[in-house]
Amino acid sequence: MSETFWTAFSSIATLAGVLVALFLPYFIKKQEYKNMEKLIKLELKDNISIFKNLEEFNKVNKIGEVTINTTDRNILYLKILKLNIWNEYKYKASIHNTDAYKKYHDINTQIEAIINLLSKDKIDLFNLQSECLFVKQTIEEKNFRKL
Repeated sequence: MSETFWTAFSSIATLAGVLVALFLPYFIKKQEYKNMEKLIKLELKDNISIFKNLEEFNKVNKIGEVTINTTDRNILYLKILKLNIWNEYKYKASIHNTDAYKKYHDINTQIEAIINLLSKDKIDLFNLQSECLFVKQTIEEKNFRKL
């Protein structure tokens, strides 16, 4: 093969290398942001399932001879709420994936308020009930039930 062929081949290979070097970081970041949104959505799905299991507060259920106050049961469920993924990625999402940030910000802020209420020594039941109601309304309004 001629020297011209190898010169052309090396030029094309160099151009391909430069194109990959230019565009690969873009595609990697784009995939990272999609994965970040999937993780946020997965965490939210787990949190929403907790709200689906809540019963009306201040009711008494009797199972056999055992009496269970639904408020205590609900508090136990609510203590499972987690926002680890949201807390890790919310700042990145606010800068790089603003649609995901806007979509999940309100409900996660409401869930964070519930977590803060539950972390206190004395739980304010009125505020807890109202925050739970707000979260349930947000789930319905923004169609988060379909997650």
